[in-house]
Amino acid sequence: MAVRAAVERRLALCVVSSLVSHRLARIKNEAHRKREERQRAAEMKQFERQRRKEVLETQFLDWTNNKADGRVEMMLVRWFIVFVM
Repeated sequence: MAVRAAVERRLALCVVSSLVSHRLARIKNEAHRKREERQRAAEMKQFERQRRKEVLETQFLDWTNNKADGRVEMMLVRWFIVFVM
């Protein structure tokens, strides 16, 4: 009887430790997945920021090339800020 109780306790401990190990593995996988998602989102933001900067530089060059004095009309700047930014 005592041997059976000892075996049952040992089996219960193995089941509990297995459940804890499984849960820990799931938590680690979830953390890894979220970290990758955050990294991808940050890369996309950086890419978009760079793309917008390049568009703005190109647009500014187009605006200033049309004027002999190198000035940009305020209406064009406002339009760009509203529709592109």
